[in-house]
Amino acid sequence: MYRLFVIIFTAAMTGLIFCLAAEELDTIGFEQGFQDIWVGRPEAVRIDASDSSEGKQCAVFDPGGRIAEIARGIKLRRNEIYTVKFDARSTSPGGGAPEIQVRLLMRSLKKPIDWFKEAGKASAELNVPTALRGEWQTFSCSFGPLPDTWRDAEVSSVNLYFQILPGKKPGKVLLDNIRISTRPAVETKPEISFLLPDPVRIFDRIPDFKVKRSGRAGVLRVTARNAGGEETLKLQGVPGEGSLAVTLPGPDYYDIAAEVVDGTKILASARTSVVVTTPLPDDYYSTPHPAFGVWCQVDDRMHRLGGGKWTRHTLFTYFPSANGGTPPSPEKVATRSPVKVITNVNIPHRPHSAEELAEQRRKLEREMIARRGLVDIWETQNEPMLGENFHGTMQQAADIMAMQSSVARQVVPGVPVAGICLNPMQKNHFLQYLNYYRNCGIDRQIDMLALHPYIPGAQSPDTSGYVETINRLRKEVSKIAGREIPVFISEIGYSTKPGGEVTELQQAAYLARVAMLNRQIPGLVGCVWHNGVWTEAYSRREYDFGIMKGVKGSSIREPKPAFAAWATVSRQTWNADYLRELDFGRNVRVLLFRRNGKPLLALWGLQGEPVSVRLPLNVPEVTVVELCGRSRRVRLADGVLPLSLGEAPVYVSGDFPAIFDERSFAVAMEPEVPAALAGMPFEFQVRLPGHFSSAELRIPAGEYGTAQVTGSGADRTVKIIPAPGIRPGCYDLELRLEENGRPRSILIRQLEILRPVDFSRVAPVAVPQGRAILCTAEFRDSTAGDATVEILENGNRVIGLARLSAPGESVIPLYLTRIGRRNSYSARFTLSDGSSYVQPLGGGLTPVSIPYFRDALDRVEEWPECGRFAIGDGVASSHGLTGENDRPSGVIRLAWDEDFLYYAVDVNDKTCRTVALPADMWQGDSLQCGIAADPQFMIRPNNDGLQETAYNEFGTDLRDGGSRSWTWASMNRNAMPCNRPVPGIRLDHRRDRTWTFYRAAVPWETLNIRPGEGVPLRLSILVNDSDGGVRHWMEWFGGIADGKDPGLYGSAVLTKQDRQP
Repeated sequence: MYRLFVIIFTAAMTGLIFCLAAEELDTIGFEQGFQDIWVGRPEAVRIDASDSSEGKQCAVFDPGGRIAEIARGIKLRRNEIYTVKFDARSTSPGGGAPEIQVRLLMRSLKKPIDWFKEAGKASAELNVPTALRGEWQTFSCSFGPLPDTWRDAEVSSVNLYFQILPGKKPGKVLLDNIRISTRPAVETKPEISFLLPDPVRIFDRIPDFKVKRSGRAGVLRVTARNAGGEETLKLQGVPGEGSLAVTLPGPDYYDIAAEVVDGTKILASARTSVVVTTPLPDDYYSTPHPAFGVWCQVDDRMHRLGGGKWTRHTLFTYFPSANGGTPPSPEKVATRSPVKVITNVNIPHRPHSAEELAEQRRKLEREMIARRGLVDIWETQNEPMLGENFHGTMQQAADIMAMQSSVARQVVPGVPVAGICLNPMQKNHFLQYLNYYRNCGIDRQIDMLALHPYIPGAQSPDTSGYVETINRLRKEVSKIAGREIPVFISEIGYSTKPGGEVTELQQAAYLARVAMLNRQIPGLVGCVWHNGVWTEAYSRREYDFGIMKGVKGSSIREPKPAFAAWATVSRQTWNADYLRELDFGRNVRVLLFRRNGKPLLALWGLQGEPVSVRLPLNVPEVTVVELCGRSRRVRLADGVLPLSLGEAPVYVSGDFPAIFDERSFAVAMEPEVPAALAGMPFEFQVRLPGHFSSAELRIPAGEYGTAQVTGSGADRTVKIIPAPGIRPGCYDLELRLEENGRPRSILIRQLEILRPVDFSRVAPVAVPQGRAILCTAEFRDSTAGDATVEILENGNRVIGLARLSAPGESVIPLYLTRIGRRNSYSARFTLSDGSSYVQPLGGGLTPVSIPYFRDALDRVEEWPECGRFAIGDGVASSHGLTGENDRPSGVIRLAWDEDFLYYAVDVNDKTCRTVALPADMWQGDSLQCGIAADPQFMIRPNNDGLQETAYNEFGTDLRDGGSRSWTWASMNRNAMPCNRPVPGIRLDHRRDRTWTFYRAAVPWETLNIRPGEGVPLRLSILVNDSDGGVRHWMEWFGGIADGKDPGLYGSAVLTKQDRQP
């Protein structure tokens, strides 16, 4: 399919005036019928001799419900501007009638290439076809110049299309007197082409290629940068030179920019990306490592370039294959790719009856037979109980998984079955895994767990508990099942734009770290990354997960740095056995592998900023390979390798076997983390391993201050003299063990400098003036004197101020707090000597205050001020649409009484578009609400994970003048069944000009919450907005739009503040 580029035309009031003379190229009339004209639907297009704008007859289009079109080839004129004039009218003018558009198709000698897109004019309004009047009217459009090449193919001819688009009401379009002329382009913009040997711009050898430009003006310049932005190549031609030959330096990721420059002016520019790696070893597939791969539009060549050991396929019985029921030939099985396959079997949509499941079983048998010998693991139902895979109850979902497993074991015996496919990083999903085993007997149906451990909130896999969570799940499930349960990660990914804050380099670093952290998960069979490429034409959200870029309909694939990171981790670790993690301090992670009998280290930083580390390897030289494959030999001074590490892993290899000795890191400190005040000396003890008892222990001076070491043998005493005025916080101590002046081991340990004054406890508290926090101050330094403390919102905005003179409790009022997003808070202390420091306080200090207000919907104008909040204080979706009233704004009101939770939300948005099905109301203008409470505040404590969830999620909208509701998640399936309207809810929504007024009273009994003063809740409100079919939103807090996670809800509390009679 070719991309649609629409050329827009305007009514010609007078003749067009050109600064250069125009040449008449062609005239298309209909006096000879459709001679030399291609007609797309002959039944919808005819000649009418009763009407015309010029001559005796015209063409009449009656599109019905489909596009009607004609086309004709026109002369190809390079470096010229085409102008097309024509006359048209409609038999049904006005809104909803058929409309007309003009398109130009560029062709090569063999086939169509693409629709023409006029450079620099891809704005949204150009995609609006032109409506017609009842009388004849002359239109004109201009386009060009045409490129010499497009998508690496030479443009050899062009076809002019007239297309009539069907409208909402019937009508005919009359067309006549088509005139085509050309004129020289005032200025021809050079075209730039990258003439690479393959449209997939990934190579296992350095490719020789050229960058070509059209025209002769200016100079061609080519620059390449690596994933970190460092310039790695720069070439510049001479005036008039048409191309430059490019030879890249070696394996790496390259962001290549080509420009045609004339002095300081850039006449044209183009970009592409290229990855160069190395050929896979011949015996690469003889090991299972790394048990990693990618799926989605990744063919076998791409798998081998990346080093994939696994991929994932999907099987939908709704789309039967042509060879269903016929097994593959022995030759096909024998010659299959070495990349192993896990195939997911998915039956989406509504709950199925026994008859429907029997039919699905028959279809599934045929499809599995057709794949016999080509699948290494069968995977049951994708993400059961979520979205399109909602199947009523957990037991109904388990029944579907049992059927799928039964078919697999019958048709393809001996092939393992994995299942469940949820996200254990979310608490509710973690508990669902356990309950499938406890209550549904799933251990009899599946052989291993299938996991989708997407880490919420763009968190790091190192600090989010990724490895620990999966290991804990596997341990608990194995205990229930009474046997060891392997796991398979069939989906994990990291979008470059979950909120606009993740760079392509961070995505690449994330992928490499996941691939290596997986080695710390015993029983992990494989891991598949989501995804290879997902063209933007399908889904922008999924496109951002891809490790390649592509355009629908094009074979060109441009790699992102993540592809290079995949290829590099594959080549570095395929024949390496993971041993353990080494301790080089809190700021870095160091994994030790044994590769061909020699050590391999994988290292990366754990902080947002680069951190320094010194490795005592005691060899003259090592090899360092960077994230994307660039390799260098490094000479070591005194046997020590200094590195500056970010989130991107680097690989260090060489002949330094002493690092295998675990005793090198067996240094004990008492206390384990020494702590003291600035400027106040203190001592701690160090015990060395026996084989280092004769070594000299040195601790170099650093930012923390200085150190003195006394003692001999295994026991040493260290005296730390902290620098006066040093900021509180953690500092690294470098413990160097040396023998004969050469380093034997360098260990990094922590030293904490304490805060002279800080808070040991902070909690929100209600006061008559509004918000406040109750703080317990602790004075560790008796000489500190008074301290001024500022309460900061998100690190820079002062919302509270107080003076502390003694330890104990104090109440600090807060002012101008912003509600609606997950803010962070901190306290900035300033001492009497002028020194200052910051203590993090975390979040949740300004919970949403929901006031008591009986019968609230009857008295909206009297709503307490403390229950009113701004929609605009929430978080906008990252799509970033523009236009008047494009972002919904307005006010959110919340209140409660003994019977109901109330909300009254006024949304200002110029359009209100809803969808037909209430279950899909989130795709149109609507509200989604998430409410959660701890079990002690539930009417009936629920069984979190057994269909019931730790939260309620429901929505409301306004459709055809009536109010609707829908339930997606429930804390009590009896009181609030899923997939149905909300029981007992009172709704009174209405629309007035640009405002939508949502009014709702939700029974506490339905929500399964016992109301009362001081009851804490967690909540999120999502204002959905659909503009022209494009959905975006404003989310008050989080946990709904970008993953169902009540942990991202905001804090709230029921109060009787501002109680009304």
